[in-house]
Amino acid sequence: MPDATEASDQARSAPAGMGGDRAVAGLYFFKELDCLIDLAHLVSLDFFDRPQLYRRVDGELGRDLGKLRSRYGYHEDYLSPEQRRDIFVGLFGECASAEGMTGLPGPPADTSFVGLRDQLLAAAAAFSERVYDTSEEILRATVRMMHPYLKVYLEQRTGASVAWSRDEGLPAIAGRCYRILRSTPIAARFGIDRAPSDRWPVEIDGYGSQLVEQISSTPIRGHAEAIPSGVFDDRQQLALRGAEALADIMDYKGELDSARTDHLIGACYQWYAARGRVLRLPVTVSPPATRQPLTPAAGGAPALAPASTNGNRSLYPAAYNSIPGMIS
Repeated sequence: MPDATEASDQARSAPAGMGGDRAVAGLYFFKELDCLIDLAHLVSLDFFDRPQLYRRVDGELGRDLGKLRSRYGYHEDYLSPEQRRDIFVGLFGECASAEGMTGLPGPPADTSFVGLRDQLLAAAAAFSERVYDTSEEILRATVRMMHPYLKVYLEQRTGASVAWSRDEGLPAIAGRCYRILRSTPIAARFGIDRAPSDRWPVEIDGYGSQLVEQISSTPIRGHAEAIPSGVFDDRQQLALRGAEALADIMDYKGELDSARTDHLIGACYQWYAARGRVLRLPVTVSPPATRQPLTPAAGGAPALAPASTNGNRSLYPAAYNSIPGMIS
């Protein structure tokens, strides 16, 4: 049983309200910020390799570092990278190394998490970046049509395994690792004059981003690729916006109320925009709806001039072109 401090850290290791039917949202948050666990493990190695740099570490923090160093991958509260990846691949199936790990091909794109996610996000982007309000109801209806596919996919995979991973396995190690990274002695060790707040990484904190950059760029045994603070900021936004959107996707029951549907669309569009930042893809948002000049069509009837290409086409061209009524 975790003590009071550990229980509190575990409860705060992911955004509130992302358990139960929303467990997939919590797991997505852990997945996108999995690098923080790797960095905390590197700190635990450095703790023993360079003890002279950790003289300000107290007994409790020292115990956390010692346990992380010695139990990593050998205890259910200290899941290894491979064990965590198995959790994420089983649900989301989008890790680049998934096929190499299992030796099995992934599902067809249109029935995978990635394919169903992209179709829903492309529909949300088409609505949000529309040029003409006359297409508003059609595009809103398209979002309602795309939504159940992703929701059902996630519901069919939300069982005891997902519940354990969300409620026990990942919070146990994430809570400990986040606590290590939020400590003042660790910030000082890596030249950061202020430790991240006790709500980081659930909340944005520039000191946390600086710490990630400093740890990842410091030569440590087994060190990973450097993560610039701006890159981590984008990844953190993706984790937060994606988790929020998935929670909304699981909550949405196909209501025809426009305001409720627009709330879902807004959450999905923010997720879409965050993915564009992480992927470093240009996303051109269309200007507000304006009257377009009429051009003569065949037979002399007036027709609307074609709109400029929307940003969602550059991010999800295949998914965008699969939406009914969209012109490639």
